[in-house]
Amino acid sequence: MKTKHYVIAQVLLLLCAVIAGALLKSDLAEGPRMAHRLLGTLAGLFSLVTLAVLLRRKAAKEQVGLAALAYALSVAAGIAGKSLKTASDYATSFNVMRASGILALVCAAILLFMVSKTASSSKSED
Repeated sequence: MKTKHYVIAQVLLLLCAVIAGALLKSDLAEGPRMAHRLLGTLAGLFSLVTLAVLLRRKAAKEQVGLAALAYALSVAAGIAGKSLKTASDYATSFNVMRASGILALVCAAILLFMVSKTASSSKSED
């Protein structure tokens, strides 16, 4: 599978997780929250897979750095979300989770642009 496809899946999962999180802000039902956690977990896993693929294919340092940052931000969002039940400052943990998720999405979108640009330039050289 092409690297671009992994990054597209990562971006879509992060986008769905961010949208679900925005919709669930006031909904405390467990079912929708479970779907949000599942989307976030899948996004984090795809971030890790994307990072591994980029490292294996010896991609540019900028791409690897962005992939690593997106993965770290996904993990940070997950940890902040997990700590919401026991956090003494719910608002801060919630804002960390939200900001980390959105920043992970931004990093993944930039990575998608970079990977697409690299793929199109390598096709034009052939």
